Amino acid sequence: AGPSRILDVDADGKILRVLQHSENKINLASQIVVSSKYAYIGRFLGNGIWRIKMSDLK
Repeated sequence: AGPSRILDVDADGKILRVLQHSENKINLASQIVVSSKYAYIGRFLGNGIWRIKMSDLK
């Protein structure tokens, strides 16, 4: 499972919060690295990094 949708984005377009499919809780993004095709998000809560296609953020 991965993020189902973006809940909050700041003025610069950085992702602040995402909703995770497998857990009914909000995880705050601690680090965001954006490439031309993907956004990599490291989380405060839980382990691992999500890779989101940039096209899915539009």
